[in-house]
Amino acid sequence: MDVNARIRAARIAAGFRSAQEAARRFGWTPSTYASHENGQTRTPSLEVIEAYAAAFKVAPEYLAFGSNSKSETSIPVLGVVGAGDHVNIIPEDGNAIDWLTGPPLRLFAVIVKGGSMEPVYREGDALFRSADFAHGGGRP
Repeated sequence: MDVNARIRAARIAAGFRSAQEAARRFGWTPSTYASHENGQTRTPSLEVIEAYAAAFKVAPEYLAFGSNSKSETSIPVLGVVGAGDHVNIIPEDGNAIDWLTGPPLRLFAVIVKGGSMEPVYREGDALFRSADFAHGGGRP
């Protein structure tokens, strides 16, 4: 998949049905954005790729280089969740307690502990959340 296809895939994954809709939402020139998405112009600059990545909540490395880099497919596990007597475990230092392989998005994960969230979530399920949610030292 080339840069143009990754930009298009990121836009679709972010919930925008058309290039025009995304361009209007983020204030981009629709014809310029569409040409970046369909490959009618040269590869967008790093600055433009970073803007697209921020808008679509993906790693800029993913848009620029694809999914071969560990940085966009390894997702930190920052805790476990449950209810009742189960305590959320989030490391004080903000470091990951484990890593999961996932989609090339800026995400973190928590693992479900216990059965109190059944039938929606079961013991061991991974719940993914946008890293944009994490503020203040990288902790949710």
